[in-house]
Amino acid sequence: MPSFCRKSVLGLATLATATMTCFFLFLTGCTRKPPLRIGIGIWPGYEFLYLAQEKDFFKEEGADVEIVELQSPTDIRHAFEEGHIDIMATTVVEVLVVRDQTKLKPVIFTVLDYSSGADVVLGQSPIRGLAQLKGKKVAIEAGSLNGYLLSEGLKQNGLKLTDVTLVNENQVAMVKSFEDRKVDAVVTFPPFSSNLLKSGKAKILFSSKAIPMKIVDVLSIDQSKIQSRGADLAAVSRAFSKAQDYAKNHPDGYALMAAREGVAAREFIETLKSDITMVGRQNIGNAFVPGGLIEGVIAEVGKTLVETKEITKTCDPKQVYLQQDLSDAKP
Repeated sequence: MPSFCRKSVLGLATLATATMTCFFLFLTGCTRKPPLRIGIGIWPGYEFLYLAQEKDFFKEEGADVEIVELQSPTDIRHAFEEGHIDIMATTVVEVLVVRDQTKLKPVIFTVLDYSSGADVVLGQSPIRGLAQLKGKKVAIEAGSLNGYLLSEGLKQNGLKLTDVTLVNENQVAMVKSFEDRKVDAVVTFPPFSSNLLKSGKAKILFSSKAIPMKIVDVLSIDQSKIQSRGADLAAVSRAFSKAQDYAKNHPDGYALMAAREGVAAREFIETLKSDITMVGRQNIGNAFVPGGLIEGVIAEVGKTLVETKEITKTCDPKQVYLQQDLSDAKP
């Protein structure tokens, strides 16, 4: 065979091999799932998701996850609505607001914690109780749990939201307004509340301790993604639990989480111990049984949100949380 023929055959073989390789890579790229983007704000309970990322627990459990750090519950909700994140780390309130105000249908697939005193209504030092807020300015972050907490507190003191003047501000802005005495009270949480209390200018008028197991922090994803990402969601839950276990035995875990919150590790640990109840993996299943805790919270919170006009109507609680066991799902 002439040399030029041999070169042509070899060239064709090389081209064919290269083409097959590119085709294989193309197919691989097409079938590979994009990372799950989890939006988290500033809240001690969410820090275990951050710790899971920093310690590669998501990868160990078989999930490709990207933690997206955001400033506030409203920022998380907007990022979810605009498609910038796949999973929201929020309370049940934000889940119901998204379902009511958009075409998206976020579904709760795991419970992270319960607020047992961390969410507070803080008043200027001369104010002694919620009853004295009538006719005064209260800063809340609209579309978040703030309105729900304030409404519950006012209700216990014979008042309604219409009895106060609501000022819509995010957490950073409301702290500044409080310090400048432009508002009489704020609805907030750590570390924002901790800083105001340390200044000596604020007094706790009401807290989530008075409504136990009603403010629940959860992870939710749009129902359209559950079937294709079920195994990943199970891996996320396992990684979150693994992060909790790690922190119990490794002090650097708490130090890492506290640093992101901008507080001392001792203060971070104290908040978790006294004002937040973390939910371990062994207890998550109990929250999701039909007629159980999460279903009851969805129903009660939804009713209050309709009364306060945060949402237009309630929905079937069973549509809002996952009705299947992901614990045995494989990556």
